[in-house]
Amino acid sequence: MTGTDVVENARILCDDVDETTWEDDTFLAFVNEGVRRLFDEQPVCRLKDNGTLRDYSKAAALTETLLVEDQYLIALTEYVCYRFFDSDSGDSRDKDRADEHLKNFLFFTQGG
Repeated sequence: MTGTDVVENARILCDDVDETTWEDDTFLAFVNEGVRRLFDEQPVCRLKDNGTLRDYSKAAALTETLLVEDQYLIALTEYVCYRFFDSDSGDSRDKDRADEHLKNFLFFTQGG
C-alpha cells in the first residue's frame, strides 16, 4: 500500500476530493504519523516475513510503499480522517467526527 491509497480513501471520507482543504503534503505528514502510531498500538505490524522487526522511517512522498501491510489501510485511513477533523475541532460536529474516527482507528488497529 502507498500513502496515495490512504489519502484517496481519506479525501472521500473527509469530503476533500477536490483537494481544497488539505494539500497532499499535509496528508503525508499524518499518514507518517499514523504509521508511527500503528507501530505503537499494534507492534505485530512491524514484523517482516522473516520474523525481524521493521525500523520506522517516514515516507518522503505519497507514492512510496508504506511500512505496513495492506490490512492496515482502513486503520490508516481512519487515523488520517481523525487528524483532519481534529484540526478543526472548534466545531463540536468536527470534534465528534474526530472522536469517531479515532475510535475506528483503534478498532481496526486491533484487527476489527
